[in-house]
Amino acid sequence: MVVLIGLLAAGCSTPVSGRTGLCASVDPGGTDALARVCRSGSITVATRWGDDPRSWYDSASASWNGFDVDVAEEIAARLGVTARIERLGPSPEGSDGTGGPSDMVVASIEPTREGRRSYLFTPPYYYDPASIVAPADNTSTQDPATDLDGKRICVAKGSTSESYLRGTLTQPIAAPPLSYVVEDPDIVRVATETDAIAAVSMKGASPCDAALASLDTIARSIARGAPVRIVGDPLFYEPFAIAFDRSDPSGQRRLVDAVSGAVQDMHADGTLAALSEKWFDDADLSTVTSTAG
Repeated sequence: MVVLIGLLAAGCSTPVSGRTGLCASVDPGGTDALARVCRSGSITVATRWGDDPRSWYDSASASWNGFDVDVAEEIAARLGVTARIERLGPSPEGSDGTGGPSDMVVASIEPTREGRRSYLFTPPYYYDPASIVAPADNTSTQDPATDLDGKRICVAKGSTSESYLRGTLTQPIAAPPLSYVVEDPDIVRVATETDAIAAVSMKGASPCDAALASLDTIARSIARGAPVRIVGDPLFYEPFAIAFDRSDPSGQRRLVDAVSGAVQDMHADGTLAALSEKWFDDADLSTVTSTAG
């Protein structure tokens, strides 16, 4: 709220006729990014094409859906404009990145130290907890800090979960502090987090005693009938923020501050919690005390 008040003071002091939200008090004759967005009446948002439940495009209905899409549209509404959703373009390296002609990127992007060299970020709008799962009928594994030392733990190869178990995870500045509580794990690398959870679910000789994966992947696997249970609290949290290209020639700071203020307000009034529960199987991922429903 403090950020929004500051923006209102910096903009036009009287409402601009026909405009709503924050844009009602922004001088549309300005030359920076916020003035341009308010003047056009829309904000262009890049997101991922097929990242259910975060964002995906339904060709049958010609519509965008998902958590990130709802977040982008709510932010646009609070600014007083409409959201124009576009597919996230490839980065120069050829993988999904924050490239493309967009005003902002809402695509579950981690605000890493390296990323801050090229992009401006809002405060995190949600966190992805990584939790341990064990077979549902395994009653001996109750506490990751005491019951998993030296045990076989399945992870997606190259994932943050693997880095955590190796003790080499580098977290963004915005991430909550973490502790390495599993000593000398026998790391079993598989293709995906879903494969890691499936391995725990195997009857007979499973290749692992437990798996470490993101909470929303675990919740979806359990909803589909995987016979596993969550053990203890999350071991770490990955924060995700909204990104803005630093190389944009228009002044970005007021737009970043406006969207940051909207994110803070959406945390405070419960909007992000409600959207998270809508898309992530009743799990509130807007805080670092996330629990699955």
